[in-house]
Amino acid sequence: SGKATLATGTSSAGASGEVAVSTGAATGGASGTFAVTTGAATGGAGGSISLAVGTGDTGPGGDVVVTAGESTAELYGLGGDVLVTAGHSKAALGGSVKIESGASTQSGTGPVTVASADAPGDSGAMGLSTGSSSMAASGDLALATGPAQTFSGKATLATGTSSAGASGEVAVSTGA
Repeated sequence: SGKATLATGTSSAGASGEVAVSTGAATGGASGTFAVTTGAATGGAGGSISLAVGTGDTGPGGDVVVTAGESTAELYGLGGDVLVTAGHSKAALGGSVKIESGASTQSGTGPVTVASADAPGDSGAMGLSTGSSSMAASGDLALATGPAQTFSGKATLATGTSSAGASGEVAVSTGA
């Protein structure tokens, strides 16, 4: 099928223009859904979706921000979820999910932080696990720092401090 391009014009003396695509606001109902998909393929591979920021030569690179919706409801108003899932496969391996900080040719790489948010109540739990398997072995879980020419990084496993009670436990066990 044909190609569709949505773009602003180039600029030789300033910033290029913005492109804004959004659904309208709603009063008394839900706002519309926004979907970006590639078409299905029969006899070929599915198309890719690329979300990227252009290169800059006089400052930091631009950010990519993915934020779920906020809820202002007084009762049972949960915030929206952010779900990143790799593709399923019928007869081969499913797709991979890789989260990696940016590389640098002259300095260090950026940090990677995965955390639940602070809260006046209980903060959210965090789980790191491999999936179960009904016919073969479950996947391995490796927690390690990378090799280095001078000093390799340290690995720390600790529970948080508590100002009004006992701190949490650290439990290490094998499967039953």
